[in-house]
Amino acid sequence: MELNTQVVAFPTEQVTENLSVLAHDLKSPINSIAGLIELLKLELKDTPNQLIRTYLDLIDRSCQHSRELIQRFNNFIELHECDYQMYKERISVHPMVSQVVHLHALQANLKGVELNFCSPLDLLEIWADKVLLTEVLNNLLSNALKFTPEGGKVWVRIEKLGKGVQIIVQDSGIGIGEKELPYIFDKYTRARRNGVRGEKTTGMGLFIVKRVIELHQGNILIKSKVDEGTTVIFSIPMF
Repeated sequence: MELNTQVVAFPTEQVTENLSVLAHDLKSPINSIAGLIELLKLELKDTPNQLIRTYLDLIDRSCQHSRELIQRFNNFIELHECDYQMYKERISVHPMVSQVVHLHALQANLKGVELNFCSPLDLLEIWADKVLLTEVLNNLLSNALKFTPEGGKVWVRIEKLGKGVQIIVQDSGIGIGEKELPYIFDKYTRARRNGVRGEKTTGMGLFIVKRVIELHQGNILIKSKVDEGTTVIFSIPMF
């Protein structure tokens, strides 16, 4: 596998240690829950009640997803607080995006939001840091689900655009007001708000997203209307 390493400097703040401790402390209860789930699966492996097994599988997948969230949180700390070493490689776009969509499928189902994924048959490849771009996709899809009420829809599309690849994350959610939209990429943006189910946000997600896209010589834009939804479009040069 061909790799290219690049060190990128980010502003340093004095919150790194506390955030790292928090991420570490979150692992223990999640690991305990995962262990109990495995025990329950063994005890109930012969049960004829398919619904119980289905619920256990859903809880298990939620624990796995929580572990991944903690890992991404650690990646965020490293990206935002210190020098981050980029590892660029040749990436096939469809599998990467498909994996992220799959990880959010359970969350979408639990929230009553229809999640759709559309990708061309072409083999589209880019030269990028897979960890960082995965974080971008996770952030955008998480936001789309967070601000879309029950019964709404979220679409993720991959398109070829000239010599680049364009990824679109669109939702039918509550949208962003005209006054807030110009500040949406600001660090600790004043456009910060809670999700439709009261989910908390740090207001830093899109600041990081924009930085990552720019590091890949890409572009990003957001279109939004209140009560109509939001569309985020970003492009990365092809390999």
